[in-house]
Amino acid sequence: MNQMEAFKWEQKKLNAAVKEKDRNGNKEKERELEELRMVERQEKEKREREEKDRQEARERELDELEKLLHEQAKRVIPDLLTESGLISSVDESVPTVTPSPVDPASLSLNGSTSSLKSDISMNATAETLENSNSSTMRATNSSNSAIFSSTKSLEAKTATPSTSTFSRVSIPRSDSSESIYAFIVRRLNALEGNSSLVARYIEEQAKAMRFMLRRVETRWDEWKADWEGDDHGRWQQEVSCKSLWMPLTRQRMRQEDRLGKVISQLEQQRIAFENDRKEMQAQLRGLANEVSDIIDLPS
Repeated sequence: MNQMEAFKWEQKKLNAAVKEKDRNGNKEKERELEELRMVERQEKEKREREEKDRQEARERELDELEKLLHEQAKRVIPDLLTESGLISSVDESVPTVTPSPVDPASLSLNGSTSSLKSDISMNATAETLENSNSSTMRATNSSNSAIFSSTKSLEAKTATPSTSTFSRVSIPRSDSSESIYAFIVRRLNALEGNSSLVARYIEEQAKAMRFMLRRVETRWDEWKADWEGDDHGRWQQEVSCKSLWMPLTRQRMRQEDRLGKVISQLEQQRIAFENDRKEMQAQLRGLANEVSDIIDLPS
């Protein structure tokens, strides 16, 4: 008997130790899960902060690029305005030469001016459009020097007496012929300077755009790699969480099944006890009736 009690006591101790061990193991698992959740939350917050910083950096870069483009546009437009003002002042300040007898070469020059006048209106519109694209003060200075040199050469030409034997009546020279020739020379020089400036401006803009595109491509590759790494890490975390939760879920399901069985057994026992109680009450009522009948019998 003592051995049986000792055996039962040992079994109880072993069961209590196993339960305590299971309880401690569950607590450790819950603690590990909580630590995993905390680490995942911290990593998520860190990724959100990094993504926010990247977005802010991209916004700042775009703002700087737009600011640079606006500054360049503001720098080009006032130069165009000043150049147009200088050109008009130079045209007004060009000295006119008094008409004098000219030679056949000058006659051919005057004859060509009549054909050039018809082309000037078309050239002026095209040149104004090209000047609106890009021009600087250096082009205007070079054009001014070209104007004055051309006017001096024309004055020297017209001042020399004619030695030709061509017997045609000398036609007086037009006052606007010199200004037209100077206008053509100045426009050619300005267009040559403007073409180099436009090419340089386009080259600088292309360099800036290529640089920005390279930066955007590198940022996109970095973001894509980070996103793929985050996705893989998230998948691994989900797999690890599932591997941890599956045993607990199965254990809980087993416990729920056992609890359901116990509840059904208790319900069956309750119904049986209720039937027994009703039968006993019926028997007691029958016995009470018999006792009352016996007491009521005459002695």
